[in-house]
Amino acid sequence: MTTDTELQQEPTTVTGSNEAKKRDLTALWLGLGTIIIYLLFTWLLPVTDPVESNYALTAREMVLRGDYMTPYIYGHPWFDKPIWTYWMLIGAYNLFGFTDFASRLPGVIAGGVSVSLMYYGVKRLFEDRKFAISASVIMGTFFEFWYITHAVITDQYLFLFSMGTFFYAYFGLRDKKVKDLCLAYAFAGLAVLDKGPVGLVLPGMLLIVFLLVMKEWRKLLFLFHPLGLIVFAVIALPWYLYMYSLHGWGFMDAFLGLHNYVRATISEHPRFNVWYYYIVIWILSLLPWNALVVYGLRYAKRDSRYIYSLVWALGVILFYSCMATKYSTYTYISLIPFGIFGALGLQQWQLRHEGKTVARWKSVAMIGGPALFLIIAVVGAGMVYLPSAGIVLILTLIAVVALLWWSYRKERSAYSWQRYTTAAVLVFFTVIASLLGPIMSNQSGKALAEAVPVNETSQVYFYKKFSASYVYYSGHIASLLRDTNKPATNIWTVGKEVMPLATPAEMLKEMDKLPPVTTEEWKHPSVYIFVQKNDVAEFEKSHMYKVVRAYAVRRRHPCIRSLGL
Repeated sequence: MTTDTELQQEPTTVTGSNEAKKRDLTALWLGLGTIIIYLLFTWLLPVTDPVESNYALTAREMVLRGDYMTPYIYGHPWFDKPIWTYWMLIGAYNLFGFTDFASRLPGVIAGGVSVSLMYYGVKRLFEDRKFAISASVIMGTFFEFWYITHAVITDQYLFLFSMGTFFYAYFGLRDKKVKDLCLAYAFAGLAVLDKGPVGLVLPGMLLIVFLLVMKEWRKLLFLFHPLGLIVFAVIALPWYLYMYSLHGWGFMDAFLGLHNYVRATISEHPRFNVWYYYIVIWILSLLPWNALVVYGLRYAKRDSRYIYSLVWALGVILFYSCMATKYSTYTYISLIPFGIFGALGLQQWQLRHEGKTVARWKSVAMIGGPALFLIIAVVGAGMVYLPSAGIVLILTLIAVVALLWWSYRKERSAYSWQRYTTAAVLVFFTVIASLLGPIMSNQSGKALAEAVPVNETSQVYFYKKFSASYVYYSGHIASLLRDTNKPATNIWTVGKEVMPLATPAEMLKEMDKLPPVTTEEWKHPSVYIFVQKNDVAEFEKSHMYKVVRAYAVRRRHPCIRSLGL
């Protein structure tokens, strides 16, 4: 075990060797492979409520308005997140239309680029190709990585840009290369365009902590190199300055005030505000490589590369644990260093157990065991939520078990076990992606938009729970019914309820403008109230239902459709 207190210097290579002359295309193949596999069946995955639909609907409205700078939703500026995610969705929609494939394409591509960059960064960091492949594969098959790459949210882009900052900041500090440091600041600028100030503040804090731990006081000044700051400003600031010039303090108050300061100090979801929240997320997100990560942490050498990775991994978790609002995706970027520790765990496992009789049994527990746990757990959940797919899930489970058993019978190498486990997990992920459509439809308004035709004059209302995805798929404006016209007092309700609102009295007033309809027209309502299945009983007992129903019968406007969302 080394006890290096200096930043590890990059090993020199023999430039005249055939290996040095040969172009390494591994990063390209790893990235392309990830994109191809993870794109499978994305066209079957509808945009879901309540998070994905806001991004998709905003990007759709920006395309239709021809305004690619100001995010709009329901005809109003929307300052929830910066512009980068919307730009990616806009590009995909312009190429492939408003399709489910287009919605998920940018995130998957960002995931593939992340895997490629992981390989390049780890290889340059450790000068070990096999180690870099392991780190890339492990990170790219973490359960949370697979999930986020398929999601229509901001986090995969933040992950990619944070990775660039993670690697190039270290290279710049280690080698005192201004070019690398500027690249780190460039990635941080893109992160700020995607997620806001946290894209710079969090990496900056972690880098300062790292230098203090390493007692590299002199490099603190180099960290804030003027050229790096200029690069950051050129990339990140123009859009923010444009938005401020156009929308003034309203933009600053909504974006920096509500969605940054308030989010950090007042919990949006109080039930999640518990100290162990991210411990649970950490266990789930690292599947199926939990044991390898823990083993790698145990045997990590005390040199700058592992200390740096540990500062990032634990620093990210600690930072967000101190925030009032907690989301499962916030600590996602910690998977970057944990991928490195997973590769280290695999390497050390092979070195310490290769050739031993018990190695295969231990490999089952270390590598194959968590994979089986993940697969069995998801199969069980899938059979509950989608019983019709039960036979497919069971057959897939049998195939995966057979694949791992074959590995156990034929192979002793830990790296061989990694290959078989990775293959098993990727096969399972692909099968799951092919079956997710019906399950995700329960969280989406796509089926509702397709099942209920409306015309331009139709009035559409949602009781209690709004579906932005219905608006995205139907292209029809809808309103959220509220019992009162009194303004909301909850700060998060005020900030999030940007959709059109209506009281029962306001709805009846609009209905009064419609002429009575004939019996034949009764079959094709002009007014709809959509109610989720679990709210139907409550709605039918409400005063709102009685008043609206009586009015509908009197005016011959059938207006209530209790369709389950």
